[in-house]
Amino acid sequence: MVPKLNEARELLRNYDQGDFHLLQGEIVSGIMGYFSRQFEPENEEYWAAAGMLHDIDLELYPEEHCAKCYELLREHVVDEQMIHSIVSHGYGRLDWVTVKPMVRPSKSLCDMDVGSIKKKFKKKEFAAGCCGEDILC
Repeated sequence: MVPKLNEARELLRNYDQGDFHLLQGEIVSGIMGYFSRQFEPENEEYWAAAGMLHDIDLELYPEEHCAKCYELLREHVVDEQMIHSIVSHGYGRLDWVTVKPMVRPSKSLCDMDVGSIKKKFKKKEFAAGCCGEDILC
């Protein structure tokens, strides 16, 4: 099964109860849908649903993130291609992109300045759970 966006949202709510993880799912879904409209418009809903589900295991299984995601999605008979798309993001690679807009007054990436991100990148608390090499790629 390749879940539609609403199905992905409901599936995420089965595992994540916290506002942070639900909001992060919405934000990543929106970002992935946006880029899909630019580069692969025929698959916009696929990528939006994948973004919604990218951290489905993080709240309940933080130490097994991505590995547990694979198990959970297989239990729900999610398409193997979609599972691969979701788990391949690895631990923490998208967190720095999604958390930053949530703490901004505008709650948006649109007014974010690359220079300010580069300046914050030097602080050890910035994207603490992420691999710096992944962000630089």
